[in-house]
Amino acid sequence: MSENCSRDVYVARQVLDGDKEAFGYFVDKYSDHVFNITIRYTRNRRDALDVTQDVFVQAYRSLGGVKDHSLLEGWFAIIAANTALNWVRSGKRLPLLVDDISRCADDNGSHQGERPSDFTKDERDAVWKAIGLLPENLRTLVVMKYMDGCSYAGISRQLGMSVATVRTRLARAKRMMKPSLVPDSSQSSAQHIA
Repeated sequence: MSENCSRDVYVARQVLDGDKEAFGYFVDKYSDHVFNITIRYTRNRRDALDVTQDVFVQAYRSLGGVKDHSLLEGWFAIIAANTALNWVRSGKRLPLLVDDISRCADDNGSHQGERPSDFTKDERDAVWKAIGLLPENLRTLVVMKYMDGCSYAGISRQLGMSVATVRTRLARAKRMMKPSLVPDSSQSSAQHIA
């Protein structure tokens, strides 16, 4: 275990033992990382700061449920992505999609030239709805890979699972998303996601 991870474990134990002030260590350490995730969704600094604050409140309340405190970086990223996604789904704002989401299941990369602005509002709505319908464990992987731009290895390291498991679960998520995104294979949206 690295020194950085062992420090996280030590501070987490302090917080769980009742030292509320110790949680400030995590706020200091992970606030930039969490903010960078939330601003991708909110596209607004003030909203991203609000969502970031919500992330740390949720994290504080949920810290006792974490099994492995050496994986807190990934845990904070998951909470940030899910909180920001819930913020988007609440209708407060619809962010642009990153390029990779357009190639979610397109392994040949034929749509690499497309930009997020090439999508209509209905297409963006459909993608967010499909992501929102996934089970949380798969939704987290999709968000980390296609919204946050994490590599398979990065996701593997942050979530403590093998790269093969990450690939398998992402493939399952894409299969689950496809029916809601491609109701008729003759539509152009079939080329975007399926």
